[in-house]
Amino acid sequence: CMARTCLMFRSPFLKTLYDKRWVILAWSLGAFIMNLVIVWIFPDFKDPRLNDAFKNLPETLQAFAGSLDINTIEKYVDSQVFFNNGSIIFWILGISIGVNLFATEEDRGTLETTLATKIPRGRLYFEKFLAMIAIFSVVNLAGIAAIWLASVIIHEPISVLRLFQAGAVLLAFTTLLGSFSFGVGAMTGRKNLAIGLPVVTLVAMFLLYTFAQSIDWLKGWDKATWNYFYSHGRTFINGIDYSDISVLIVSTAVFALAGWLVFRKRDLR
Repeated sequence: CMARTCLMFRSPFLKTLYDKRWVILAWSLGAFIMNLVIVWIFPDFKDPRLNDAFKNLPETLQAFAGSLDINTIEKYVDSQVFFNNGSIIFWILGISIGVNLFATEEDRGTLETTLATKIPRGRLYFEKFLAMIAIFSVVNLAGIAAIWLASVIIHEPISVLRLFQAGAVLLAFTTLLGSFSFGVGAMTGRKNLAIGLPVVTLVAMFLLYTFAQSIDWLKGWDKATWNYFYSHGRTFINGIDYSDISVLIVSTAVFALAGWLVFRKRDLR
């Protein structure tokens, strides 16, 4: 047992997962409960009168709410889980974990202490990055499990393949947001920047993507946002668009590489 414990604390990957075990549990429970409740109440949305009422809303409000054609389980899960309510928790997760694993640790002084143990910067950086992806994956699986369980409870069969495909795209988007925060934190060591830049960027892109659906002079500008590549393909209904998920993955790699190139030579604060 002592040997395994020592090995764990020599591995930044395992140590990060161990340190964040309660965080992982809390986020997983949150994602599970939220998705379970959202899908559980689907039968209340099958009333055609409710669907007609939604369609009479202004186009801008419809864009904020996602697709309002939600009278089938596939359209409902795609809109209300993977686009709207259920995905927001992953946006917050991505940024908060990305900040916490680097900028927050440097702010506390623990990052410098870790490097004093002679762990190479490259190993520390990339193992922490992989631990971040592992955290996102566990929480994502909890959310997927909740969707499947709720569909069984309400007797609405869904495609498990489509469920995992939509989960994979959500994981890619979450990882992109996490890599943005992670990379900014690694480049600057400043927690406020690691939070502020991703939040401002995400809000700006969300608003641009939303209003581009209903304002003529903004038509086409939605393609300048990550939200477009995440949601426009409606993965849970149509399956993965590999060109879209490739954009998310390449963007993630850019932030990860930029963070590493600066961090490897930067003096810690």
